[in-house]
Amino acid sequence: MPSKKLKFYIINVKLQSHKEGNQRLQAYENLIIGLTSRPHFTRLNSVEAITMYEPFSREENGIKYYYGTIGKGISFFDKDEISVLSNNNVSKEVVEKNRILEPKTGEYLFIPSKHRFALLKQPNSVSIYDFEKFLRDQLHNYIAPDEKIEIDFEKEPSIIEEIFSAEAVYKLSYEISYTNSDALPAQGELFDELLKENNIGKLTVTAQADHHDEGMNIKEVDFLGGGIEVARNNGVIKTAKIRPIEGGRVKTIYNNNKPLVEEMVLINENDNKTLKWFQKIINLY
Repeated sequence: MPSKKLKFYIINVKLQSHKEGNQRLQAYENLIIGLTSRPHFTRLNSVEAITMYEPFSREENGIKYYYGTIGKGISFFDKDEISVLSNNNVSKEVVEKNRILEPKTGEYLFIPSKHRFALLKQPNSVSIYDFEKFLRDQLHNYIAPDEKIEIDFEKEPSIIEEIFSAEAVYKLSYEISYTNSDALPAQGELFDELLKENNIGKLTVTAQADHHDEGMNIKEVDFLGGGIEVARNNGVIKTAKIRPIEGGRVKTIYNNNKPLVEEMVLINENDNKTLKWFQKIINLY
């Protein structure tokens, strides 16, 4: 077969905890075990719900990962009975709670050591927004009382490059949470360490230039330039008002609803899709 390109999204799951080393890794493994050891459902709308199915686990070069499916569709998990119309008569029927009817399924992969889920981008399937909603609804049930968890799909980074290369930045608003040892450029790494040293789990910054003509010097200010670097994989640019380097009109940009789309390539029919997917994520992070 000819080579085949597959696209996928990334969701960053960050456990804010005092656990370290193997204990921390086990805490991430416990998340996927908790989510899938029995059926869990999150309602998406009045008719549809979403659930994760039990994955299988594999290990490659000492790194464990999980692969499975997630489904959404009609569900009555939060009802005891439903009304059924038959031959102009309405009757009550007991529903089967622990399943989704005719689910649309998607494929996911989870690497505990990288604290990241990946979701295959497919038409008429589970969206990144559906998956994020499910994780936000469920994951907090599987952490300790003194822990917190942050869940963010990774955003399109071109917006950040536009900010750094802009002729002028007049306004900037971002929200970040500290990383779990992600690799960062020097300024971002220094700012990330500052957050951790001061026990700041989440930070929101809004800055505005005092002179419209000049804009702000974001590259020389750690809480602006460093914060933007952290936001690449661990936050969101809510809004940035810039004048592009090529000139032209001032514009406002943001990436809060623009997920990053990564890509892997299957060379031939003998390629193992799950292994290729795992290797791609390991190379990214």
